[in-house]
Amino acid sequence: SHPPDTMLSARMNEGGGSVHPALTKGDSAKTQVDYIAEDVIKRFFSLDNSRALGLQTWLLPLLLVQPELRMQRVFYAAEVISLTAGLFLFFCQGLARFEPGMTDLSFISAVLASFGCILIITSIIMVLCVAVFNSVKNPSPTATVIGAAQPLGICFFWFVTASHFVYIAFSLHVVDTCGGAMGLALGILSVFLIFVVYMFVGWNFDMSIPLSWYHQTCVFTEVFRVPATFAWLRTRRPLRERAEEQLREYLRMMPDDVRGIVEGNCMSRGV
Repeated sequence: SHPPDTMLSARMNEGGGSVHPALTKGDSAKTQVDYIAEDVIKRFFSLDNSRALGLQTWLLPLLLVQPELRMQRVFYAAEVISLTAGLFLFFCQGLARFEPGMTDLSFISAVLASFGCILIITSIIMVLCVAVFNSVKNPSPTATVIGAAQPLGICFFWFVTASHFVYIAFSLHVVDTCGGAMGLALGILSVFLIFVVYMFVGWNFDMSIPLSWYHQTCVFTEVFRVPATFAWLRTRRPLRERAEEQLREYLRMMPDDVRGIVEGNCMSRGV
């Protein structure tokens, strides 16, 4: 037998059986939010990227999860972001200190650490809002898009940005503290390791989500060009070709509630 799960995301369905699936609604019962969510779903499950979907594309594959498991995945992601953000906050708060007689590197380090702390705190608050909102929602496609994919994409991006600030702040602190050849060596090592992280993400993860990259904004694509390049190096195939292949896979495995939204759109776009 499996050991008992301790994470909230694994325990949220205990005591009441499975989560009830979202009710099927006719067109007359749709709200404006439903139409907004359906527009996002149709654009994501297509090869029309004339209007980029942005950060939410990383979380939109949640729609491929069976309805009774979607909110569990949302809570799991929220927990991981919150726990990791808390650890980063504990780590970087000691760097965000301004003292008389600071060197230029120490001052820059403290400023970057302060920015990182502010972004981390903000991310935790936003993730809390996501968790509270989804705790009272059925796992419908609308709730998955509006209440989970869109806000969690922003939260994750803010946390990634904050982690960059903290990483650079700590690296500058080490360089300033050590000084000399040792400080220079550690500074070069920190630059190399952040490059290794980009390579790790692109080689192992970004290469598996070409459809999300295909619908990404140009600004975000350029900012994270390094991991995207490593994703291309592993496959050596054009992004559109890989996105089309993944789209066909998604269409085969998507649940019925999402398929009902997408089917007409796929035929009209010739996918």
